[in-house]
Amino acid sequence: MTRVLFIQQNYDIENLHNNFPWMPIALVELATLLNEKGHEAKILDRNIYYDNKKLISILKKFNPDVVGMTAYTSPGLKDLKQVARIVKENSQALVIIGGTHATLEPASLLDFPFIDYIIRGEGELALLEILSIINKKNLI
Repeated sequence: MTRVLFIQQNYDIENLHNNFPWMPIALVELATLLNEKGHEAKILDRNIYYDNKKLISILKKFNPDVVGMTAYTSPGLKDLKQVARIVKENSQALVIIGGTHATLEPASLLDFPFIDYIIRGEGELALLEILSIINKKNLI
């Protein structure tokens, strides 16, 4: 099956020390669903582990087939784009973006060269379908 690394973007780079990270519930739900369906899913929260060396280390050790990120309309989009670039430079993983920003403002993400797919709306079924297609066509 597919190895998926979900990454919670750092939602406020400028004021990280003033904010307390919250549990990325949507990513927890997606990871739980994928693990129940036989995939291997892990989560990296960039609000806790912001170091790019940590990200690269996880990419090398876990070697995900897919990296999924949730996009909030915030200064965190800068981090999302940085992470997508780092993923492409250090792995063969497909990068899939979902979340509020991807649903409401997908055009702002379409031209970014390190993003492969955008999922609008509820992502559970769409992500399962994408992973099924990837596995059937041996795209990973």
